[in-house]
Amino acid sequence: MDSSRLICRRQDGAAFFEDLPEARFQCMILTMEVVLTIPEELGRALAPTPEVLRRRVSLDLAVSYYSQGQISLGKAAEMSGLKRGEFEAVLAERQASRTYSRDDLADDLASVRGDK
Repeated sequence: MDSSRLICRRQDGAAFFEDLPEARFQCMILTMEVVLTIPEELGRALAPTPEVLRRRVSLDLAVSYYSQGQISLGKAAEMSGLKRGEFEAVLAERQASRTYSRDDLADDLASVRGDK
């Protein structure tokens, strides 16, 4: 039987690992960590520190996925680590194509109602 390795985080921030059979994989993943391996020289050319590079890659992916219509504006802002208005400013600065999805409408309506 296939199994997945799940990295879980408790509320206190401690991480633990759990092997789950595919049939039991029904928990909600709140965050997912992805490890990207690149040559050190390339990393240094792109950003002065690994943390700056992590933020840059997160922002670049969020802009790309949003522009392609793969994720909503709210999810893209969340992925980038920016507030929605800040993320919209980045989109304008980069002249990225913008869409308004049903998810964006639902996010806006929830914000107006005070659900968020």
